[in-house]
Amino acid sequence: MHRPLSVPEDKLTDILCHREQRYVGSQLTLSYDRKRIILERNATSEELRGKYVDVYDFPDGRLEVRSKGILPYSVFSKDQRVSHTAIVENKRLGDTHWL
Repeated sequence: MHRPLSVPEDKLTDILCHREQRYVGSQLTLSYDRKRIILERNATSEELRGKYVDVYDFPDGRLEVRSKGILPYSVFSKDQRVSHTAIVENKRLGDTHWL
């Protein structure tokens, strides 16, 4: 009825994740899931401008960017918002003391 698993366990996680290809822009950035991913500048990432990389989205929440290996990156979330109140408070100059 069941056959033994013939795939190594570490490869199984790669198979059971969501994978998409994304275009790397001239600033070494790409978009994925309402996030701007900024690749760390190094010799490998510099060669990826104008090319596609693979984004692996794992069920446990991990995200990996790969192209001939895992690439280091930082994330800027597009969902970050500044509240209207914070903007208005920064514009009030009534408490500012002039020298």
